[in-house]
Amino acid sequence: QEQEEEGKCGAAGAEEDAGRPSSDAVEIGRECLTHPGALLGTVPYMSPEQASGDRDAVDATADLWALGVILYETIAGRRPFVGNRASEVLAAIQKARPAAPSRGTRSCPPELSAIAIRCLAAEKKDRYPSARHFREDLERYLEGRPVSTARYTPFQRAAKWIGRHREASLAAGLAGALLLALVALGAWRLALRREEAELEREAAEQARRETEALLLAEERRREALVFLERGRGGVDHADRYLYSPKARREELVAMVGASLPFIRAGIERSPDLALGYHLLGRAHELLGSHDEADGAWTRAIQIDPDFAPARFHRARSLLSRAYLAALSYDGGKNRTYRDLVLRAAEELRAATARGKDWEDEIERLVAEGMLALFDETDPDAVRRIAEEGVRRFEGHPGEEEFYLLLGLSSSGKTRVEHLDRAVALRPTHLLARFVRAVERRHLGDPSGAIEDYGEILRFHSDFAAAYHNRAVVREMDLKDRKGAIEDYTRAIELDPARAANSLVGRANARREMGSLDEAIADYDEAIRLDPRIRSGHAGRSVARYRKGDFEGAMEDATKAIEIDPEDFHAFANRGNALRELGRLAESVQDHRRALEIEPRAVTALIGLGNALMDGGDHRGAVEAYDRALAADPDSALAHANRGGARELLEDLDGALADYTRALELDPLDAGTWANQGGVRLRKNDATGALPDFERAIVLDSRSWNAWLGKALALAALGRRDESRRAFDRASELAPPDGKEMVAAGRKGVLGE
Repeated sequence: QEQEEEGKCGAAGAEEDAGRPSSDAVEIGRECLTHPGALLGTVPYMSPEQASGDRDAVDATADLWALGVILYETIAGRRPFVGNRASEVLAAIQKARPAAPSRGTRSCPPELSAIAIRCLAAEKKDRYPSARHFREDLERYLEGRPVSTARYTPFQRAAKWIGRHREASLAAGLAGALLLALVALGAWRLALRREEAELEREAAEQARRETEALLLAEERRREALVFLERGRGGVDHADRYLYSPKARREELVAMVGASLPFIRAGIERSPDLALGYHLLGRAHELLGSHDEADGAWTRAIQIDPDFAPARFHRARSLLSRAYLAALSYDGGKNRTYRDLVLRAAEELRAATARGKDWEDEIERLVAEGMLALFDETDPDAVRRIAEEGVRRFEGHPGEEEFYLLLGLSSSGKTRVEHLDRAVALRPTHLLARFVRAVERRHLGDPSGAIEDYGEILRFHSDFAAAYHNRAVVREMDLKDRKGAIEDYTRAIELDPARAANSLVGRANARREMGSLDEAIADYDEAIRLDPRIRSGHAGRSVARYRKGDFEGAMEDATKAIEIDPEDFHAFANRGNALRELGRLAESVQDHRRALEIEPRAVTALIGLGNALMDGGDHRGAVEAYDRALAADPDSALAHANRGGARELLEDLDGALADYTRALELDPLDAGTWANQGGVRLRKNDATGALPDFERAIVLDSRSWNAWLGKALALAALGRRDESRRAFDRASELAPPDGKEMVAAGRKGVLGE
């Protein structure tokens, strides 16, 4: 009885332990675990009920079974149930009846064989009722009396009575040994039961802890979802707000700011929910914090790779950034473009192939359309998907995304028309406005481009690319170099680590305003940030050329050519520097190489004409200038230089016509005014020449050529005193070789 109670304490103790959530919770935990007491014990000595794993059927008779096995093995010299593996032994215990140990051997007493067989009865009711009955049968055998399990003839009973006293000492020894074995077995069984009970208690405690952890996690998950739903509502509200034409940045920031605490609280309570990081990404995107948004979506995807909304929004963000990179800076050659496109395509494929939990059908269809942008085998796929989206979701938020897709898959005026519709539906659509701004500029509408960039910056005041592109329009199209420098400077301040292109832009503007030292400083910094920035080396080459550093100009142009062997501007720049260094043949070669790359490159054609003219090939120079003017009839420099070549060919009328046209195009060129005055003077038109020289001096008071021309014109008009003063000024300003020319002119017209 004591052993039976000990065997039950594992279950009872586990269920009655104070501090557990409930008995049901414990049972749930047990069902998830391997039952510790089910098969504990030494396999050959297990009873059938133990071997079958029927724990509830195990009682004290299992101990009698084990004693029977020991007795069987003692008298027969073998175990009753054998097998090569434990599973075979267990199967034998459950299915087979053991042969009597006396079978096959005469030395085994049949009474002991019968006692062992009764202990090994398959049914518990056929075994000894208790250990006491087992012991009594053993004592009867040892005393020579009949045992309860054996059948005797009258002669066998008499023999037992006769030999009883003779074997008394032997009986006492064997009984003592068996009783000692019984006590040892009982102690072993008791220890085994206690071990089972302890294991069960530990298992139950582990189940309790795991259950409590699961319940706590589930409770925090429910709390997190409540917070996240409130955060989602705020983000959705902010997103809808952007459809209003009166939307203001301040209001948007306030809306998103109100939702962020709920989103962060949800993430804190359940950091393994992809939804939390997805909503955080959306909030950052609305605020224009694209790197933070990308990080949040990346975390959501790490938590749940099949969470489609995070993949879709990240892909859309990457694609937007790719287009922004392509449409700003180096006109699509930005090195980040390809990487962004590939990452966007990867996310879109994953989202459309295996994504789940899409927020709506519009997102799924937009994702398919975006992915189709990368499908070169079916160029009409984007248009088909976008038109389907417009038909199905007309009037729904998100419709503008299909017009954006139509715009991205078209060009020219058609592109602008689609983007007009996208912007009309959502005035704050960053990518639609950015792409439209670029296309407007290409179509000759710089004011429209400036308007779009301004609207972008109204909502995204820290968007460096918009400042950069607006600066390009101001500099190149509107000639507003001061405004361009302001925008370039702001772009540099916002993104100093990636400011190389903006530094080059600002350097170009400063160079054209004559601030060569400041320009070179900007080029230097751009090249420090990006040693292989072609435009930086090419631009610095021009600035150094204008400062008279022709060796430095040639060196920079050579570096630009190494970076991009197809850069015809760099070949032309190097050709100009070589000309100034007197290396005319190399100069002509570089200009011709530039023209092989771009036959209508005006700068290369003018440079070629200049090199040919310096080499004495005036007719070849005129031909080069003719080609330049065919490519650009409004090139003031080509007209002015062709005028110089024609003058050397004594075509004074042609020269005068070229100078006049050049000054119509660029009335601020002092040199051309002086050259035009010189032709008029050669045509004996001193009256017409004098105003030309005076205009040149107003534009450049230190032009000794202009002062010399004025002196000659005044002398021709008989105004000798004024002529002397003009000669004096020309002599002061002229270089050494120029002073000789001034002196010769004075002597020729004044005789002095």
